[in-house]
Amino acid sequence: MLPNPIQNSEPAHRLSQIGIDLRNLLPEAAIISVIILLILFDLIFKRKKAVGLTCIVFFGLALIFMLLLQQWQVFAESGSLMGGLLDISRYAILFKTGFVIGLAIALVTVMNSSQLKEDFFSSGEVLVMLLGLLLGVCLMTMSVNLLLIYLSIEVVSICSYALTGINKGKKRAEAALKYLIYGAIASAIMLYGMSWLYGFTGTLNITSPAFL
Repeated sequence: MLPNPIQNSEPAHRLSQIGIDLRNLLPEAAIISVIILLILFDLIFKRKKAVGLTCIVFFGLALIFMLLLQQWQVFAESGSLMGGLLDISRYAILFKTGFVIGLAIALVTVMNSSQLKEDFFSSGEVLVMLLGLLLGVCLMTMSVNLLLIYLSIEVVSICSYALTGINKGKKRAEAALKYLIYGAIASAIMLYGMSWLYGFTGTLNITSPAFL
């Protein structure tokens, strides 16, 4: 029996589509790469890490900004990625660019404060959490699937919990614990509401006609 060429071409087509989607997610891939670099640098070097961490994070933000400018030129119209889980448009790119610029401005402001500079750049933990938060909000701007929206919000929330209690102190630990409890309750309520939406519409895609 001769093989069906249509069936044989389906896996190749899916792989090529995944490759295209990953190329369109280069800014998010750059954020993950910068996070890995920060972790490795923090593990390898034990002393005088501020200069290296500063160079890595600002070079990474500059690279992400350039990739977002490239995305702006490519996506004149919105496009679907990852089987409809993500929808990238110029509005999403604009929001992502704003988040990157906002983080850069915040870090520059921190560098002008001697006390905050020591807390932020003496270790890579705070920078890793900030970039993880940036990754979450970038995915959130493109998410059109309720499950991916929930995961993006959880990434942002977990990084926020860690940032709240990352430094030593009784008040910080108490604030982080209260924030965690509040976030867990809010997360459970949100999941319950999403389950109702799925029950009513039969889909998790908020762009589906069932949501209209």
